[in-house]
Amino acid sequence: MAKCLLNTFLLFVLVHINIATCQTLTGSNPLPPGANFDLNAWKLQTLDADLKFIEKTPFELETGYTSPFFYSDSTDGSMVFRVPSNGSSTANSSYPRVELRQVLDGANWSLSDQTEHYLTAEYKVISVAQPKPGIIIGQIHGYEDESELLKLRWTGYKPGQCYIEARFELNDATRAEYGVTLATGLSLGDLVSYTITMKAGKITIWLNGVSATQTYTTAYFGTTDTYYFKAGAYLQYNGSNPVYYGKTQFYKLSLAKQPQTISFNSLTTKKTGDPDFNPGAVASSGLAVSYSSSNTAVATIVGGNVHIEGSGSTLITASQAGNLFYNAAADVSRTLTVTQAPAGVDDTREGNGHFQLYPNPASDQIVIRFYLSEESKVSAILYDLTGRLVKIVIPEANQMPGEQKLMFSISDLDDGVYFVCIKNGNKSQTEKVIVSRQE
Repeated sequence: MAKCLLNTFLLFVLVHINIATCQTLTGSNPLPPGANFDLNAWKLQTLDADLKFIEKTPFELETGYTSPFFYSDSTDGSMVFRVPSNGSSTANSSYPRVELRQVLDGANWSLSDQTEHYLTAEYKVISVAQPKPGIIIGQIHGYEDESELLKLRWTGYKPGQCYIEARFELNDATRAEYGVTLATGLSLGDLVSYTITMKAGKITIWLNGVSATQTYTTAYFGTTDTYYFKAGAYLQYNGSNPVYYGKTQFYKLSLAKQPQTISFNSLTTKKTGDPDFNPGAVASSGLAVSYSSSNTAVATIVGGNVHIEGSGSTLITASQAGNLFYNAAADVSRTLTVTQAPAGVDDTREGNGHFQLYPNPASDQIVIRFYLSEESKVSAILYDLTGRLVKIVIPEANQMPGEQKLMFSISDLDDGVYFVCIKNGNKSQTEKVIVSRQE
C-alpha cells in the first residue's frame, strides 16, 4: 500500500480513489522511496555503480536505499526507476532492468490458488530507448522458462502515438506470446493506472478502464511453478553506442485493496403513510451504498429509498460490496420503528397530488388517477421487489390542473409484486401493485 506522495494525481479510470495525506518532501532532498511507499513485500532488482546486476532486500529498501537508478523524484516524490541500455541483464534475459519483485504478502502462489492476488499502480513512462521503444512496467512472473504469464508493455516515444499492450501466452503447448492492446494515442509523461488480479489461473488486467483476461491451466502451466508480481522499468533494448535510459515514475503501488467503512446515523421514528426516504448511509470510499430490510411487512427498499409498508420495527442494513480498489465494507444496521398514524392525520394520502392505482391486482394495464390543483411535472417508475428499476412507465412531463388519468401497460411483466414510484414535483408516492393472470 502506498504511504503516499506529496502531490496527488487524478486517477484516469472510471472509479473513485482516495489518496491519504502524504509525507512531506523537502525540496531537492526528497525522502527515499521506502519512506513514501510500503516496500516491505518487495526486493529490488537493479544495477550497481559498475552496471552489474544486484538485488536489494526489503529491509534495505525500507531503511532508505537509493541509487542513480532508484530514487524519489525531487518535485513530486514519485518512485523513479531509471535503467540504462548498457546495464547487465538477469539470467535468461537479454535486457537490463530496475524492477521490484514481490517476495512477501502472498508471493509465490500456485496456478490453482483460489486466493485473489492483487496489484494496482499509477505511473508515468518518462523515456524509452528510441531504437526499440518498449518498456515493461508490470508483470506476473514465475521461476521457470517461459513463465511470464503477463507482461504489461509500453511501446513508443512519439507524442500521441504510444500504446500499451497486455502480453499473454497462449494456454496450449506452443505457449506463443500474443498481445491485447489496452490503450492507444498516448504520449510520454501521461499518467496511467492499472490493476491486475489473478485467481485460480485467471488473470484480469484493467488499464484506464479497459480490461483483458487470460486463463491458464495446469495442462500447460504451473505444475511445478509459482508466481509473483513485478513492477518498475524493464527496458526492451540493450546497447551502448549511444546509451539510452528507460525511465518510469510510480505514484501508487499496492498489493492490497483499500479498506472502507460505512457511516450510518440512527433512524428517526416514522409513521404509516410517511413518504419514502433515503436512510443516509455513506461509504468512506464514496461508492454507492445499498440497503435491505429485515421485515418487509414494515418497510421495503424501492429505488434505493425506504418505503413504509406498515407499523412495527425492522433492521435497515447498509452494505457496500467494494470494487477494483476497495474491499467490501462491514455491514451496518440501524433499527427503524414505524408507528400507526392516527385516523385523519395522514393527509399525504388525499387531496392535491394524491395518486390512486387500479385495478390492483392487474393483468394487462394499470390506470393512475390523480388530482392536481396546478400544472405540475409527473413521472412514474416501476421497480421489482429487489429495488431494481424495471421500466419508466410514465416519462416526466407537465400535467394540467384537475383530475387526470394516465394508463400504462404491464403485459410484458411476469406475475409478481412490483412497486410504482410516482413523483409530483419534489414529492413522491410509492404504491405496491400485483401482477397476476391467474383466473
